[in-house]
Amino acid sequence: MTAQDWSTDFDRGHEQDASLVVWAERGSAGTALAVAERFAAILDDAALPLDGHRLVNLRVTELSASRDKDSQLTRVALNLRAVTEVG
Repeated sequence: MTAQDWSTDFDRGHEQDASLVVWAERGSAGTALAVAERFAAILDDAALPLDGHRLVNLRVTELSASRDKDSQLTRVALNLRAVTEVG
């Protein structure tokens, strides 16, 4: 997770980038993709309550799949971008 200042003249805020990773055993790539797509459907533009902050928006920015060369496990990364304001 990374965070950057996203303040305006009137409000303090932050932009956060985060990734969720879904791992699946060999032969289960379809399952891993389905799980990641479900997370994406739930999280994209979700109105989540935050203590001490206001969630301006939450977006899925990328969904990517790969196979780990050593273990042969499928890895699906779901990248998210959130913008929050303090207060």
